[in-house]
Amino acid sequence: MRSAPVASASGSASTPYRALPAPLLAAAAGAHLADQLALAALPLLAVVLLGADAAGVGLLVAAHGAAWLAVTLPGGVWVDRIGPVRMLARAQAISAAGWSAAVVAVLAGSGGALAAAAFVASAGTVLFVLAAEPAV
Repeated sequence: MRSAPVASASGSASTPYRALPAPLLAAAAGAHLADQLALAALPLLAVVLLGADAAGVGLLVAAHGAAWLAVTLPGGVWVDRIGPVRMLARAQAISAAGWSAAVVAVLAGSGGALAAAAFVASAGTVLFVLAAEPAV
């Protein structure tokens, strides 16, 4: 939790925020970049390789975005129970498993499996984001 700016002895407002370490900041940026690239690439994959129609693409994008809605609140509890440092590694493993399953789903030609894999991969990104700041 961040605190409000406080006035120092000189009268100027200082902010007691802690900066994220460079490797953690790079990892967080990479996770967000991968998540956003996937959001752009998944509909293209579904249309080109699986022949998905507009409804199929909409369901795929909805499944990807639903992880942010469904995992955020329970994810905060999981981070508190497991610990943020351990959650960082687990979150990346969850994302990797989800994207690996997405590759298998595309190769198998299953749009439903691709949507489920996108949800799992995005859930890993959500957990990583939730654990990143408390890990500092």
